Amino acid sequence: MFEPLYQSSLKGEFFGSMCRWHMRKDRRVVIYEIVIEEDLRGMGHGRKMIERLIGLNPTAIIAQCPADLPANGFYQHLGFSIERQWKTNSGREMNEWVLQLSSIVQQGTLDLPK
Repeated sequence: MFEPLYQSSLKGEFFGSMCRWHMRKDRRVVIYEIVIEEDLRGMGHGRKMIERLIGLNPTAIIAQCPADLPANGFYQHLGFSIERQWKTNSGREMNEWVLQLSSIVQQGTLDLPK
C-alpha cells in the first residue's frame, strides 16, 4: 500500500511534498521516499509526515537513504539511528535509518524535535 500524505497540485504538476510508505505485517513502517519541494524545506513538512506515520502506531519506522544525501541529517535530527550501512552493487554507500517506537509510543513520551 502506497499513500501520499501531503501533496497539492498546481496546473496538474506536482507541487508541495509527499511520502510513499508501506506498513509491514510486523507493524514496521518502511518509507520508500519523502519528497519536499526545495522552496518548502525546513518548514516542518517532513516532521509532520513522520508524526502522521507515528499516529498509525507502528513499532518502528525504517528509511534507507544514500549516505551522500542531505536527508541523512533529517533522519538524525528526528532521532532515527543508523541500523546498518552497506554499498550497493554500483558502489553507492547507503544508510538504513530506524526510529524504534514500540516502547516510546506506549509510554506516550515521544516528542520530535522542531
